[in-house]
Amino acid sequence: WSVIQADPRHNTRKSFVFKVAHHGGASGHDDGTWSTLLHDKPFAFLSPFHHGGQDLPKRDDVKRIKNLTDKGYITKEPAWSPRSRKREPGVERTLREGGITIWSASTTPGHVRFRFTPGDGATHRVDVFEGARAL
Repeated sequence: WSVIQADPRHNTRKSFVFKVAHHGGASGHDDGTWSTLLHDKPFAFLSPFHHGGQDLPKRDDVKRIKNLTDKGYITKEPAWSPRSRKREPGVERTLREGGITIWSASTTPGHVRFRFTPGDGATHRVDVFEGARAL
């Protein structure tokens, strides 16, 4: 990102749409990208990653992204998200005492669609499908 930020051809106009790098993980974050290449509060889109006990984005990653924009979207609930339905308090207590965590089965990723009509009176529209949602 630093090469692109330093190139005068790339920092004359800022974008208001951003595909968040590396599934929102901290290793893909670059402050300069957000300050140099993007408008304040851009639309930000990401997809989560879950494989071999590695989950992205992490809770702190989502907090960081939400601090940078109020227009963030994700294609599926992160693996750590409490997606399970509510149970009776006694059942919750028994599970907690037994050190048991129940997660919903993995689902197909959803879809986020962004549409933009340029020009005077430019408009945008974000639609989410099948589990995708705003951050």
